[in-house]
Amino acid sequence: MSAGRCAGLLLGTLLLMGGVAGAQLVVSELSLTWIVEPGETQEGAIELRNVGNEVVRIALRKSEYLFQHDGGNTYPPPGSTPRSNAAWITVQLPGREFELAPGSVFSIPVAVSIPDKQGLAGSYWSVLHVDRVSPF
Repeated sequence: MSAGRCAGLLLGTLLLMGGVAGAQLVVSELSLTWIVEPGETQEGAIELRNVGNEVVRIALRKSEYLFQHDGGNTYPPPGSTPRSNAAWITVQLPGREFELAPGSVFSIPVAVSIPDKQGLAGSYWSVLHVDRVSPF
């Protein structure tokens, strides 16, 4: 077996607390990292918890994740960088936006399927942004 490939998924806008009284969202995992071989699939879940007392509307979107030598980060569109794994990631949702009732928990199934392709080596990255779209 060859050395494993690293597929990383970082979560953006991770802890949405405060700002609006009663609207608080907590994300369970800040980073999902798997060591996998080409042709393999890894599955996991991201848990969102509304710990506030108001309904929160959530939107999810993918982007690239590039980190710079000076500590800065950029988030280009999915698939726009050579080390992208955005196309390998499947997020199972009822739609691009959804509502999370007060006190409720929502589990988002996530799968990373590595292409069965020669020459894949090293780490590949993308970000799943978890954004509160209302209330503001």
